[in-house]
Parts: sequence; structure tokens; C-alpha cells
Amino acid sequence: MQGNHEWWIDDFVDEHPALKKKLDIGTNLKLKERGIEYITAKRQRTNPLRIGKISYIHGWYCGVHHTKKTAWESKHNMIYGHTHDIQVNTRKEISNGGARILTQSIGCLCKETAFDYLKSPCNWMLAFGVTYVAKDGSFTHYTIPIPKYQFIYNDKTYKN
Repeated sequence: MQGNHEWWIDDFVDEHPALKKKLDIGTNLKLKERGIEYITAKRQRTNPLRIGKISYIHGWYCGVHHTKKTAWESKHNMIYGHTHDIQVNTRKEISNGGARILTQSIGCLCKETAFDYLKSPCNWMLAFGVTYVAKDGSFTHYTIPIPKYQFIYNDKTYKN
């Protein structure tokens, strides 16, 4: 899924077209050969990856209330990781038959030392998400924080 870091590569390639082949994400990661669909930022705006009644995007907004902004703008259940933090927002969409909307940022997977590059305190959180989708499209989503490189899932403790 294309995110802001990949956009930066695209911008750089626009300025240095001779490097296009060397810096092409899909080619270098062999996505087609691996059967992985690369979802562009443009597609995320108009046709995000949707599984049942939930969509997955890289993320559109930053700031203190990014999940609220995403809920109000998308009017759809969304999971994303752009902001690297854990945040959730729920709302009732009056114009859509009273649908309940969940938007959630699910943290990031990186070394905690990556947080240091910011040179200031941040609310990034190591975490990942698990979503179960029923045949009717309804879903249950769990975000699992990874404090100190360990977490418990299905009664099993996983450690670094």
C-alpha cells in the first residue's frame, strides 16, 4: 500500500527520471511475481482495499484528532497506520441508516530506536491489528500493542 514515504520516492523520480527503474517499488519488491497488489495513494482515495464492511488505507490525516477526521470524511469503517500511533474514533452516521463507523490507527512495526529520529517526544506505538470478517461483512478488529517488544495473543506470550 503506497504511503507518504513512497510518495517521496515518486517525487524524487519525477525530478530524476533516469532513476525510475532503480527506484520503482513494484519492480524492486517483485510484487507482481509474489501475487501482491500495490494499492496507490490515488486508489486509496477512490477505491480503498475493502474486506467486508471495513477498508484499509495508509492514512490521510495527521494531528490530534486524525481518526475523527477520517471518520467524518470517509463515512466508512477504516483501519490505517500512517500516524504510527494507536487511536480510535467511533460515530453514528445519521445519513447512512444509522450505521456505526469505526476508524482506527493501529500503530507501527519498527524498532523503537526509529522513534529517536524525531528528536522530540512522540506518541508512536509498536502494534499490529487483527481483523476477523464474517460472511455478512461484519467484523471485529483488535489492535495489539507490543510494549517492550512483547505481547500476548491467544493465550500465548510472544517476546523479542
